[in-house]
Amino acid sequence: MTGKTKGWKTMLDRIMGKTDEARLRQAWLGNTRCHLPGRAGRFPDLLPALLIPHLITAERLLRGTTRANQQGREVPMDMLLMRRGERWHLRTDTLGSLCARGLSFVLNGVDEDVPAIGALNAAIERDWRVDCWTNAYWSHGRASAFAPHADDHNVLILQLSGAKHWRCWGPLEPFPVKARRYGPDQLQQPEWEGILQPGDVLFVPRGDVHVAELVGPSSLHLTVAVRPPWVRELPAMLWAGKQEDEFSRHDVPVQPGADFTAVESWVRAVADTLDTAAALDRWDRTRVPYTPLNLGVVVREGTLLASPFRRRIPAERQEDGSYQITPAGWPLVLAAGEWQVLAFLHTAGAMTSGQLTQALAGIDARAAVDALIQRGLLFALEPSDYGVASWQ
Repeated sequence: MTGKTKGWKTMLDRIMGKTDEARLRQAWLGNTRCHLPGRAGRFPDLLPALLIPHLITAERLLRGTTRANQQGREVPMDMLLMRRGERWHLRTDTLGSLCARGLSFVLNGVDEDVPAIGALNAAIERDWRVDCWTNAYWSHGRASAFAPHADDHNVLILQLSGAKHWRCWGPLEPFPVKARRYGPDQLQQPEWEGILQPGDVLFVPRGDVHVAELVGPSSLHLTVAVRPPWVRELPAMLWAGKQEDEFSRHDVPVQPGADFTAVESWVRAVADTLDTAAALDRWDRTRVPYTPLNLGVVVREGTLLASPFRRRIPAERQEDGSYQITPAGWPLVLAAGEWQVLAFLHTAGAMTSGQLTQALAGIDARAAVDALIQRGLLFALEPSDYGVASWQ
């Protein structure tokens, strides 16, 4: 492969900076909390204000993709929607008063709707080898606060606008396997508290009890769930790659006094041959890449290009010189130049079209980029939409 990676920035570096990304990775690996103050223009416009109303629709509310909460409870649908004929519509006449009294909109899975957030998620997944999903919280009024709770996954919080006062109590239950709320009588003095301003980042490890309250009229922040596989999930992952033999199809003896010697001997023999590294490689291949809708996209010198693949999985070279990659059982045949572009982006991170063309001067990178974009196999982000200063 031609080109050098030195000097290029990964997607995480572009948004957070190399030092902060390293500190966040250390906090995740050490299961510790980490607060990184930033600057107001630190993030590109990951969730443009003009896009938010398009994510608060009757259809999304009915599906549960968007939720409205007040004082930690979901707002009844009849306060948000009304029916006209066969269609449901937002009650725009009451939303203003609800926001004035305190309301939080929870926009689930915005990484599937906003290309820049999807590109960020894909970069985190590739670099940290975890599953990620991102929700947005658009809060109005102090009554919008949620109750103190602990999540069953790590959370990376990016404060986009406004401010929130966070309090954290640490883990009352180490490594929980489901989210849990806590009442005031279960909590004492918080271990840490602080106000997140625009550009700040907070990493909250799995199980750390936390709550956030609005400071000022409104706030917008993203929560990126960071979820590696758990040890308890390894047996199923390990077995998924094991070839069946005749004995594995036998019935387990269930009668009282049954002899389990043969069964237990078989289980031990299987356990001795299992390969955790190979199981994780198979797990990588189950992750479905993002499929950005690139209709009408025109690539310019300043267009930021990023891979939609959430894992670094190898490609197999075919006899005709093409390459095949199979994420989530989805076989994709790529021309040699297309695979070189993707593989380089996986190593070097996101970069502009001009930078990529310069780095891969030995191939027709522009033609490969155009082909990948047409197939929905590349994010193409315009600096005018997502903050030109952040992409430099």
